[in-house]
Amino acid sequence: MMKKIKQEDINSISIKKIEKVINDHVRETFEKATVVKQYEIEVKNKFTVLATHGSSNYQIYNKEKIIKTKMRSYKNEEYVNIDINTKEIKDNYSRAERWLDTICKNPSQVDRQEPFVEDLYIKTKNYRQQKERIKKFEIEVVI
Repeated sequence: MMKKIKQEDINSISIKKIEKVINDHVRETFEKATVVKQYEIEVKNKFTVLATHGSSNYQIYNKEKIIKTKMRSYKNEEYVNIDINTKEIKDNYSRAERWLDTICKNPSQVDRQEPFVEDLYIKTKNYRQQKERIKKFEIEVVI
């Protein structure tokens, strides 16, 4: 039988203990399925909060600290944040991390993200193969 755990107590339980409880529970629940006895469930991380966008974009937190961010169709890189009026660098930030953080902290008022340009370098061979496609989308080619 499983005992309900308070959110603030999650860090007091070891990952090995959680793995044991889960594996025991799965084996008891599916005792006739022999395949569950062949595998061990591994716990990769503990977290208290999960912010998601779709099924594969997520950010996990332990209390207020961000543990991991995954945005499958975006680069999770640091970008330079420049004040367009003063042309000064304000800071560096991750667009994916900031956006998912907004979803987590205020889901009813998610900030609209500013558009940005992502640089892409195309090799000569690829350019020749995709010449018509590049012209169709008016992609700027710098040689």
